[in-house]
Amino acid sequence: MKQNGGLSHRELLKTDINTALAQSANFKVFEIRLKDMSYEIYRDNNFPPLFRKRDRPAEGSLLRQARERIHARSNQGKTS
Repeated sequence: MKQNGGLSHRELLKTDINTALAQSANFKVFEIRLKDMSYEIYRDNNFPPLFRKRDRPAEGSLLRQARERIHARSNQGKTS
């Protein structure tokens, strides 16, 4: 709640997050900066991760198609 023209809790949090982001090169540093400002970070495992790393290109991906074309061209030269 605002009192005497001060910032609300939301505005203070937003300012602190923006400050931490400006001083951070990656997410780990961002977490450290927030902890240095006395914030505690909690993760909820009920939500899936926003992005996942794939071990190999997805079926139909451009990378897979490019690899197949390169492989086909190299095999054409060997059979002639």
